Amino acid sequence: MPEFELDEESVSRAEKLSSQLTRDLRRVSEGGEPPGMRRELFSEQRYAEQAEGVPINDVVNNVGQMAQEFSMARRWDSGIPCLKIHDGDVAPISMTEFFGGSQ
Repeated sequence: MPEFELDEESVSRAEKLSSQLTRDLRRVSEGGEPPGMRRELFSEQRYAEQAEGVPINDVVNNVGQMAQEFSMARRWDSGIPCLKIHDGDVAPISMTEFFGGSQ
């Protein structure tokens, strides 16, 4: 079986989608958007052009949840719990999921 390789167009679309999600995450987590804006920003329809029919609803929901938790931490002047990864990077831990809550 030949090794799978991504084509340049797919990589470009993924980078654009990632950039858009990151910008929207930053907008919400910095508190620059009204509280109800999260639903509008983090909807699959908003990213449909970059996704081109690929189902990304789970990714969009997760980033939206992360934005909400970052925003709450900022409001409460609190830190974000993170998991230290073996290469030294860190990954944020969802407190909502940690305590068994739902979105």
